Amino acid sequence: MEEVDGELVRLYTDRNRAMNSGNRDGAMALNKKINAYIAKNKISKKVRQNSSVAASNVKGDSKGGLKTKKVPVISIGVGMAEFKKDPSKKAKMMRGGVANKKEHMYSNGGSVTDKMNPGLRALNKTRPDVVKKILS
Repeated sequence: MEEVDGELVRLYTDRNRAMNSGNRDGAMALNKKINAYIAKNKISKKVRQNSSVAASNVKGDSKGGLKTKKVPVISIGVGMAEFKKDPSKKAKMMRGGVANKKEHMYSNGGSVTDKMNPGLRALNKTRPDVVKKILS
């Protein structure tokens, strides 16, 4: 940046802070001071522009930007939605699994397990009376 006026940068920075904080009267008073300073020191348009740009780059605190107070905010939303229910569609059956060589279906999930493991099946071929006692 070419030429800037330090006092003019300070005045512009103070005015910007006043505008950002909502102090309109303070900003108007600072505008009058800025115009008086420019007229008194016969500052060129280029220096005014450079000083204004420099003032807009000045940070309000070490974190950058002007200091603000953060407050917790809770937001609750309620909404309505329409869902059309088709009476022709029934609840679909779900595949539950295969047990005892039969497929089982369930409308609301679930599962089946085979009571006879491979060892019991082999035993069932030779000694079905023993397997019946085990499973009953």
